[in-house]
Amino acid sequence: MEVQFVNAGVVRLSIAALFLTGFRRDPYPWIQHKNQTGTDGQGVDIDFYPDLYLAQILGPVLTSLLITCNVSVSNVRDLYSIIHPPVCLCYALGCILKYFRDTLPVCSFALEALRDSKVALYFYQIIIYSSSSDRYSSIIYGTVAQSLGNAFLQWISFESKQVWPNTQYFMDLAIAMVHYFLFCPRESWKHSLEDSFEESNRYAFREFIAAAVFGVILLSSVSSAVLQWLVNGNEKPLKPFFPLFVAFENRDFIWNTLFNVLTPICLQHSVTCFSVGKKWIACFTFSCISLTICLLYVQTHSMLYLTMVTMSMMSFSFGMALAHLVEICSKDKIVLLPAAVLLTVHMAMYGFGGLLKLLPKAWTLKNTVLTAVWVINGSYAIALVIANGLLAISSSRRRRRRIRRIIRTIDV
Repeated sequence: MEVQFVNAGVVRLSIAALFLTGFRRDPYPWIQHKNQTGTDGQGVDIDFYPDLYLAQILGPVLTSLLITCNVSVSNVRDLYSIIHPPVCLCYALGCILKYFRDTLPVCSFALEALRDSKVALYFYQIIIYSSSSDRYSSIIYGTVAQSLGNAFLQWISFESKQVWPNTQYFMDLAIAMVHYFLFCPRESWKHSLEDSFEESNRYAFREFIAAAVFGVILLSSVSSAVLQWLVNGNEKPLKPFFPLFVAFENRDFIWNTLFNVLTPICLQHSVTCFSVGKKWIACFTFSCISLTICLLYVQTHSMLYLTMVTMSMMSFSFGMALAHLVEICSKDKIVLLPAAVLLTVHMAMYGFGGLLKLLPKAWTLKNTVLTAVWVINGSYAIALVIANGLLAISSSRRRRRRIRRIIRTIDV
């Protein structure tokens, strides 16, 4: 009973920590982006932030590598908790005092790597410490908490910046300290925490289903890049280093927070009639429908609000897909799963976002790009529905054959 209680506490604290990781700062506040835009809307000066992209790719890999090398989860968490606050302090001082300005690129690289390392670690804690009955919902709560944290904490940062402009530079430090104190009683957990992950035997065709789920994650990331591109125009570079699928800047923080609260609730009620194996397909289909509506109203004033709803739906779909991926993953590969998923998200957004910026005629052929994305998403959603039906029929046949073999064995 004590083990279950401690495990459940760590899972809840990990969800709260994911809420805090939703906050994102401007990684280059000391640089004034001067994008000269031509009459055709094509940006001339483009910065892809390759160092920050590399940091976010290395972060999850570092977490999986440390755990694979038999470093305990508590020691990895302690390592990040000790390193993070001093780096945040150096970053804040560098933004305020010109004497520390030379350290800012290194601090930004370290902060991005630490932040994504923590995201992978907290998802891994949810996966291994959740009970089999609560794991699915806990992963979804973690994803929704991160999206909600982005909306709410950005709102808090914006309001506090009106009182004291330097507040935004100390938000990272405050969050790092809260992360540290969230897991303060870790000494008493060392002997009570227990890996409770159990491999599920309910699913056949695991490799095929895993590839299909990764396809959903990939297309959701691409759709997020397209929506950022539409909201921001071609005037400034995409920012795929924001958390998951809420990666745009706006001043409608109240609406953004409300949408990130109401959209998951509505989606959760909409998919209750589906089985566990079909919920992620239903969520992705609903996201495709919302994306279609968003693209149809791209020239209207309601585009921004439709984008908020669509990105929130994509975030929920991502949570559903990740939860189902955990269900079909084998125990020996579970340590690599968070890093693999986050790498897929980052690489898809970086690759497609960079492609949109590098192609000179992409903005002038905006309708063609949108149509292509819509067709690919819609076709994949239809293919998932058809394939799921065929797999269900095939799985039921396999179960019938297995039952017949058991009956024959008993008769013999």
